[in-house]
Amino acid sequence: MLLKPSKHFILQELKQQLTDRPEPISILELGAGKADVIAQLLSDFPNISYTGIEPDPKTSAYAKGRLSSFTNARIINKLAYDSQNPITQDTQFDFGISLSVLEHVKDLNSFFDFASKHTKSGGYNIHLYDLGHSLYPSTIKERIQVALCDSFFRQYIPEHKIAGYVSLDDVKSKLTNRGFTVEKVTYHNMPNNISLLKQTNDADQLQAIATQEPIFAEKLPDGLAKEKLFPSVCVWAVKN
Repeated sequence: MLLKPSKHFILQELKQQLTDRPEPISILELGAGKADVIAQLLSDFPNISYTGIEPDPKTSAYAKGRLSSFTNARIINKLAYDSQNPITQDTQFDFGISLSVLEHVKDLNSFFDFASKHTKSGGYNIHLYDLGHSLYPSTIKERIQVALCDSFFRQYIPEHKIAGYVSLDDVKSKLTNRGFTVEKVTYHNMPNNISLLKQTNDADQLQAIATQEPIFAEKLPDGLAKEKLFPSVCVWAVKN
C-alpha cells in the first residue's frame, strides 16, 4: 500500500537529511501508529536509533511486530505526555516527529512541552497534521465530534475521541515559545490526488504528486482557502 503524498514527501526529505549525516541519529516519534514511515527509514539507515510512542494498545502491538527485526527500534505503549512515560528526563533526540497526530491530541501544550524537552539543541521537530476531519467531515457523527472538539466541551472528551481543527498560527506559536525556529511550512494531500492514488496505486504518480503539491502550494497565500485545497499541513522547525 502506498503512503499518502504528505508522508512520502516527509520520508524523502528525511532520507535526504540522513544521507548527509553518517553519525548515529536518534528519532522520537509521538504517535507512532503502524510505523509506516519509520519502517522504510530503518531499512535504509541502520545508524538510526528509534523510539516510537503509541497510546493505542492494538496499534502499538502491530507496530512492535512490524519493527521486531530491528534491534535499534522500540515502541512504547503510552500517551506521549503521560507522566509515567519511561523515557528518562534527560534523554534527547535529533528528530522529534508526529505524523497525522496533532488533530487527535487533547492537550497540545503538554504535547509540545514533551516534544521540546526531548529534542536536542540544533535538533528538528517535524509535525504533520491533517484537517480532513474538520474541513471535510464524512458523516453527521463526525460533524458533531469535530464541533464538540472545537468547543467548550473539548475538556470532557476522552483523548481517543479527539478530532479537531488545528491552527497553523497556534502550532507556530507553541513551537516558537519553546525555543524553536520554524524553517518552513509545506502543504499536501489534495483530495482529488488522494482519490486518484487509491484507484491506481501507482508509485510513479505518488512521487510526482508528492513533489509537485508543495511547490504549487507555495504560490498561494496561507489561510483557510489554502487548507481546504491542501488539508494536510507540515511544520518544520529547528530547536535553538
